[in-house]
Amino acid sequence: MPPAAATFHALLRTLHIGAGAVTLALFWIPLWARKGSLVHRAAGWGFMTAAALSTATALVSCLWLVADPVGFAGGAAAASPADRWWLRFFGALLGALACYTIPPLVLAVVVVRSRARPEGLATLAIRALALVPAAAGSGLMLFAAAWVAAAGPSLEALAAAAVGALGLKATRDLRRFLARPAPTPREWRARHVEFTLTCGIAFHTAFSVFGLSRVFPGVFAGPWQVVAWLLPAAVGLPVMAVWMRRERSAGPRPGERRLVPPRPPAAGAAAPVPGDATDGD
Repeated sequence: MPPAAATFHALLRTLHIGAGAVTLALFWIPLWARKGSLVHRAAGWGFMTAAALSTATALVSCLWLVADPVGFAGGAAAASPADRWWLRFFGALLGALACYTIPPLVLAVVVVRSRARPEGLATLAIRALALVPAAAGSGLMLFAAAWVAAAGPSLEALAAAAVGALGLKATRDLRRFLARPAPTPREWRARHVEFTLTCGIAFHTAFSVFGLSRVFPGVFAGPWQVVAWLLPAAVGLPVMAVWMRRERSAGPRPGERRLVPPRPPAAGAAAPVPGDATDGD
């Protein structure tokens, strides 16, 4: 690897690991801090910033690996065409998963900012953002088809196609949410929990797959690697479902105005002012 490329590779690695470690550490603080407090907001912004940096460096690394596996991983790791195909598969898979993390990372903040006027959430930029998982998933499925055409069917190609299909589903679910962002007055809370925990599951999965093997060699080795991939989701998704249900049914917290859906004006009455959707308690 040329010296300049080696320096850039080391910088990417350092930034990615450092930002990922900060993301994992800060993730837990907003969960336990009083909601809306200075600690909750500061730790939340720190989490989002570190997560964005970690995701960006992951995407750059994955694109490099797909485009030039020899330059990224070295000639020994990419000595044969089969090795290069596998490295490209690995980069494409991780790159798609990183793309799937971008919309919830942004929407975790946007749903809070637009809680008083949820009808204004679906801006052109947010609608375009919702297409990112489908674009990444479609690219991954095309990669799987190219791999099968070049090297024949394989479990890796099947896995790439399956993960690509998840991107299509993610975009479908996001578009449904944007079409009706506030079916209940408490929906913004539930969605804030959903998007934040989705990011948390993604980063804890990355740590369990790549970090634990370095901190504790031998953990989740061999066939046990599937546990590392599935364990964070197996724990996090049920917690997310219970928490979202609780937030949808919760009343206003102390000092919080309770938002209610706008009511249609009575016959002959003036239309309500947009965004004026608070009652008196």
